[in-house]
Amino acid sequence: MHSAENKNSPPTASASLWWLHPFWLVAVPLVVISLVAYLLPEPDYRQSWRTPKAFSASDLMLCLAVAAAFSAGCVLASWIDAVFSNHRRLAAGPRDLGVGRRELKILFDVAFVVVIASYAIWFGSILRQGGIGMVMSMLTGGHGASDILKWSAKESIITGVTTCTQFGMGTALLGTYIGFTEGWRKVRMRLVLLLAVTTVRAVFLSERLSLIEVVIPAAILMIRLIGFGRPRSALRRCLLIAPFVGIAGLYALFTFTEYFRSWSTFYGARSDQSLLSFSLLRLLGYYVTALNNGAIEWHEHGALYFPQSTLDWLWRFPMVGGTLEEALGGTHAFSEGRDALLMAEGNPELNNTSGIFVVFTDLGVSGALLYFACYGCVAGLLYGSYRRGSIVGLFLYSFLFTGLTEQVRIFYTSSGRAFPTWVLLLLGILLSRPRLRRSTPIPVRGGSPRAGRDCIAVGTHPRIKGA
Repeated sequence: MHSAENKNSPPTASASLWWLHPFWLVAVPLVVISLVAYLLPEPDYRQSWRTPKAFSASDLMLCLAVAAAFSAGCVLASWIDAVFSNHRRLAAGPRDLGVGRRELKILFDVAFVVVIASYAIWFGSILRQGGIGMVMSMLTGGHGASDILKWSAKESIITGVTTCTQFGMGTALLGTYIGFTEGWRKVRMRLVLLLAVTTVRAVFLSERLSLIEVVIPAAILMIRLIGFGRPRSALRRCLLIAPFVGIAGLYALFTFTEYFRSWSTFYGARSDQSLLSFSLLRLLGYYVTALNNGAIEWHEHGALYFPQSTLDWLWRFPMVGGTLEEALGGTHAFSEGRDALLMAEGNPELNNTSGIFVVFTDLGVSGALLYFACYGCVAGLLYGSYRRGSIVGLFLYSFLFTGLTEQVRIFYTSSGRAFPTWVLLLLGILLSRPRLRRSTPIPVRGGSPRAGRDCIAVGTHPRIKGA
């Protein structure tokens, strides 16, 4: 009954956005892209992406099975969340949030300095190898300039130092949270500088993912902090169709960066297509050929029963990762063999192997399906935590979002690239949550909404909407 509704409850207490659920991020895109990969004929593969078609009916069945397993995990997570959510309450009364945020601000400051210093060292090393001339050559369409810059970036990698640039994603998330709750004046210029150096990396070093993994998680966090938008507001209507705007934005970013990466230096003079049609076909190719490359590797190797890709972060851990990998029976030669295989049977320009078939290679069919069911369950639980406004969900699901959206193309979530941000975010959670539990209620205008045990922001701070 409408009369029973609590008029004092936040207007977005039960709100959400359909496309934020992990089901829409993994299962649906996997079904669609795998169907496209299967239905496209062999000549289209060779003409559009210069690779033979390896994706067969059996590969399509495996992809559909993964989508079903992941969806089952999401359903299990919803059931767990519904059963136990009634037991996650404390006595009414807002809690002192200032103590936990002080620690987060210090962590943000330290992480920011580390990231910017690492970028300065890395970029300086790149410029020393070729000077500003390489950059100007790329801007003016010099032949091979993009490849030279990428080679210089690879040769300039300093183990440990360059890795610290990967704290940038977590730094952006911390800064976004602090800016919203404490005021943007404290973090605005630092976030702008972080975005600027990341954009330079994305454009000149051909790492579009570096920009995506900084911007998208921060945007997902902001969406929850504002309470998903007020019902029937213009913002709410825009957020409901955000995926379609996001796809258009991805295409625009891809077209812009691809112009410098390959169009102006090579394909523009050799193709009858326009830049827009070329970039659209190439963007589709990144996802379709990822599944096709994964199928090539799966057909070649079968199940190896060693978590080469699923524990990538562990094998890349400084000093001990390589030794541990060899002690357990793994080898870096596998990665080299993968590159050689794709060079011989695929297109080396489109060399992603998806985040699907690498799990089959690591764990076998049964193990992979179990893995994706557990993955779906964990993603669903973090999504529920995100909806409730828990600091765990706000940080971890916002970052996990990137891995979920990239699952069809690459295995990202537990990669060495993502590991530094997981560490930074977990440290932020550990620094803030114990303090919050020990804090005492303080008076806040507008009543004292009930707060979940882990809720740091939502329902207890006047700047943050929802419960």
